[in-house]
Amino acid sequence: MMVPPRCSRCGDEMAEGFVPVEGQSSGGISTWIAGAPQFGFLGAVKTDGKKSYRIRVYRCVKCGLLESYAPDP
Repeated sequence: MMVPPRCSRCGDEMAEGFVPVEGQSSGGISTWIAGAPQFGFLGAVKTDGKKSYRIRVYRCVKCGLLESYAPDP
């Protein structure tokens, strides 16, 4: 479990949340995919065989700054 970071702007506490995305393969949560995007037939992004990490997003409770992390599982 990742310890919530302190805000890099004001130093206050941050709360974990998420940025939802549409699409069945993502499970509704943003994902970081290694490498530059490659597009397949009909413009779909190809992700086969690439490493991927779920993105953890934190929001500062004081100033509202968002910070995103893609830690190893």
